[in-house]
Amino acid sequence: MRRRHVFGVAIALVITLAGLQVAYWFWAAHLLETGLQNWVARQRAMGWSVTAGTPERGGWPLRATMLVVGVNLSGKPPQMAETVTWQAERVLLRVDLLRPDVLHVHPEGAQYVRMGTGPIVPFQTERLRLGFPLRATVHGWMELDAVGLQVSLPQLGPDRPAGDVRAQVLTARADVSPSASVGAALVARAEALTVPDWIAPGLGGQIETARLNVALTGRLPQQASPRAAATAWRDNNGRLDVSQLQLNWGALALNATASLSLDAQLQPSGSGKLRISGYASALDALAGAGLVPANTAGAAKGMLALAARPTGPEGAPEVELPLSLQRRTLAVRQFPLVQLPPVTWPP
Repeated sequence: MRRRHVFGVAIALVITLAGLQVAYWFWAAHLLETGLQNWVARQRAMGWSVTAGTPERGGWPLRATMLVVGVNLSGKPPQMAETVTWQAERVLLRVDLLRPDVLHVHPEGAQYVRMGTGPIVPFQTERLRLGFPLRATVHGWMELDAVGLQVSLPQLGPDRPAGDVRAQVLTARADVSPSASVGAALVARAEALTVPDWIAPGLGGQIETARLNVALTGRLPQQASPRAAATAWRDNNGRLDVSQLQLNWGALALNATASLSLDAQLQPSGSGKLRISGYASALDALAGAGLVPANTAGAAKGMLALAARPTGPEGAPEVELPLSLQRRTLAVRQFPLVQLPPVTWPP
């Protein structure tokens, strides 16, 4: 008798837990569907065009998913002159029941982006995931995780034929806290990149590693225009700190740190340090791309050769140098290297 009673209680408990799990799944699926509807309504209210097929629920029992086919998003972002269009064959939205506060977005199949009436740029991935907080909070963040990314570039000129850009691994995380002392931060990493040879013939088409770690120090103002916001951020001692900039590209191995602010004309200004080997190939590539005059590149190679030491990979000549950026001129040891184009702030 007692066994039957225990068995009956166990069955009732299992049925209750199963019912709660089903109810929880329906609640998460409803939350996901409502969030999608609200997001589409907000984009349309801001002038964007959003079209998509009818969402299909799925994912039971461990997650709530929504598959949307034929997604097309088109509009003009603030302070951009051209319309941006993105189209995806399908998009899977996912909320894990153990982490219902995080929304995962998985664009799948054939995709493309287009700027204005420019050429269509198709791309695809083996896996692509974007992560966001499901509900708006003071602390915003976004994660990107891509594997096997392939972007098909159109022909950009007679000496710039069509070609593919590939990245075996691409990850990034951005955090924004407008009221915090560190208003924004970005950590990004790319590995095993392949680019068309015409981008930098002297360096080849294989980029082994690229890493970037930056932070905006200073509270982010909420002014109506970018120019007013930039002015307020500068006046409150705002600073952009680059704690890591790493690039391994052919013979080039580069590591740099920098601290930048805005000058009286709202142009970037600051200083940093650069440790580089393979500088001759890099300067030849810059000169070949027309970014640095050939005579400047030659003089820079001679100057760097005098300061180089055999401390790079496999004893390659390596040099560590101070950098400065003043009045849009990037200089190495007070030697002007390149004049940067001005940053134009919308009024």
